[in-house]
Amino acid sequence: MRTTTTNHTPKNVTRLEKEVYASLKRRARFVGISIDELCRRAKIAPSTFSRWVNGHHSGLIFTIGQMDEILTKLEAEKFHTLEKRIHACELTISGACSEVDIPVLDYIRWIRKELSPDYGKLAELERFLSEREEATEADQPSEPEKICGR
Repeated sequence: MRTTTTNHTPKNVTRLEKEVYASLKRRARFVGISIDELCRRAKIAPSTFSRWVNGHHSGLIFTIGQMDEILTKLEAEKFHTLEKRIHACELTISGACSEVDIPVLDYIRWIRKELSPDYGKLAELERFLSEREEATEADQPSEPEKICGR
């Protein structure tokens, strides 16, 4: 087996490439999958993505497109889940958004892919919903208490 080390000097990664790779990472984090899992679904090795990010190669438009399609589907599912959680907390989307200072029109534009999401604000929304869900669960009497009428 031939083992040689290649000393390829990394090419300069363009600003656009950096933005695309960073966007893929942010979006994957938002939907809760790792870059390794995203790469597996796009049928590329994680090391390939790493080489793109580090400037050893450029990502293939086709493969980046596949990754975008995967993330778009997962984002739609995530927004649907958020909406269900909002309603389960007996809130409106507008009410939930106002709790974490998200302009409701921005939220709607994020869902429609008309505006890039503010993932920090979405993380705040998720934390708010988790706290609200925990508070609701704490207020619910346990089954034996319900049966006994306490």
